[in-house]
Amino acid sequence: MTSARVHAREWRANDAANVWELVQDQDTLFGPPGLIASLQDAEAWVEQELADQAAPERIKYRFALHLIDGGALIGGCRVHWEDVRNRMASIGMALHGAYWGRGYGTEVGELVLTLAFERLNVHRIEALIQPSNARSLALVRRAGFTKEGLLRERILDATWIDTEVWSLLDHEWRARIS
Repeated sequence: MTSARVHAREWRANDAANVWELVQDQDTLFGPPGLIASLQDAEAWVEQELADQAAPERIKYRFALHLIDGGALIGGCRVHWEDVRNRMASIGMALHGAYWGRGYGTEVGELVLTLAFERLNVHRIEALIQPSNARSLALVRRAGFTKEGLLRERILDATWIDTEVWSLLDHEWRARIS
């Protein structure tokens, strides 16, 4: 998948060192603090990604994000089936802080939504976002998502964290792009 400036590709066996470098100054880039606390953790993370790619009934689609100009790894994105029968999936994205505020999130968001709605035939996409994450909230608003509510104390990190639920339906996506 490629946008004007970003290429999204599936994770590869030799990506562990790049993942480790990417998470050095961002504890939560690929999960809760401590998830990738060493190069060995990055290797295990990549191994799990490869196993998920090879699953007979695949439900996780995760991608490394590289700049087309220069090839720098800037983050990752995902689509996960949450309920295959009801064609409901969730999306997520993490960009290294050095690349925030440059429009990459918008480009990657379009790639992820196109994959979900056009190739995977998803009916409903959900995004769960911390209320303090202004950039992600702005991104889903621009993409046409609807806020559905607040899940109180849904995630335990150092403290309990609330998450907002946002959704986009396939007919809303199609109306937006036509």
